[in-house]
Amino acid sequence: MIEFSAAYFDGKTSAAHPVRVSLEGSWLRIRGEGIALEFGINDCQIVPALGRTRRVIRLPGGAKLESEDLAAVAELERHLGRNLGMTLVGRLEERWRWVILALVGLVLFTAAFLRWGIPAVAHWAAFVTPIEVMNPISQQTLRVLDDRFLQPTQLSPSRQAELQRLFADVTQTIGQNHSYSLEFRQSDLLGANAFALPSGIIVLTDELVKLAQSDREIAGVMAHEVGHVLHRHSLQQIYRSVGVILVISVLLGDVTSVTSIGASLPAVLVESGYSREFEYEADAVAAEYLNRKGWGTKPLIEILIRLSTKVGGSERSLLSTHPATEDRVRALEKLAQPNR
Repeated sequence: MIEFSAAYFDGKTSAAHPVRVSLEGSWLRIRGEGIALEFGINDCQIVPALGRTRRVIRLPGGAKLESEDLAAVAELERHLGRNLGMTLVGRLEERWRWVILALVGLVLFTAAFLRWGIPAVAHWAAFVTPIEVMNPISQQTLRVLDDRFLQPTQLSPSRQAELQRLFADVTQTIGQNHSYSLEFRQSDLLGANAFALPSGIIVLTDELVKLAQSDREIAGVMAHEVGHVLHRHSLQQIYRSVGVILVISVLLGDVTSVTSIGASLPAVLVESGYSREFEYEADAVAAEYLNRKGWGTKPLIEILIRLSTKVGGSERSLLSTHPATEDRVRALEKLAQPNR
């Protein structure tokens, strides 16, 4: 038989009545001065332990018991098979070293999830996002950029046609049967720039075309942007920025949520640019194209250096964010293959 002392509260007044409590079969018996009560144990609730505070047993009708005999109430819990998981939590709460260790573990887990977990999930989510979702995201992004940063191109029709042919060669060589389109814009705010949207829309600014000293340099930039499309970098960047909420939307097939949150892409492109790893991956795709053409990586290196010098002032560049141009140049030099 389990027996212990407690204070009985009838639920009507705040008065505490000293009692003895015992479990006899399936009955909880309460005895004290002027008190003789019995309750079916299945009708009573043992409140989980909270550190070293008094244990509470709630009784039918709003009454309750409070006991400082923690061991006896814990024995009662074990006997009835109640609160087994919370008992472990209570024991941990009593041991501050375990609490600190749990907090450290939580911090480490959170840091690891932010460092590796979210990028891994974002990568997966980007590649399972269907093309019918990417199309409205891209169109919406282009409309926002046209309203805020871009103006109609001033390139002549003949020059646009030349660049469209060059773009067709790039996409046919390394585009992996993805659908692409090339758009031209002028931008006083963004200056010499290029960027890729998730569906395969590539935008070149007139200022970038004028900055280039050869079409090989422009082809290197085009191939770099195709690399962003192939690796779905802009989608990954959105998913990394918005995080778990958007990934859950992808899992549940909530296309509306994905496209609405896709409105953050213009800010991601203009303000944040791409991460170090994304730029390296896109540069590797560009190097593959340039090497296939027998040009080596020099054309892309030269326009990156020139672009880095030009945007050292106030212009925002989507091509020279992170990593530093010097690091990208060194990586591209290592990827260069001898001219054929």
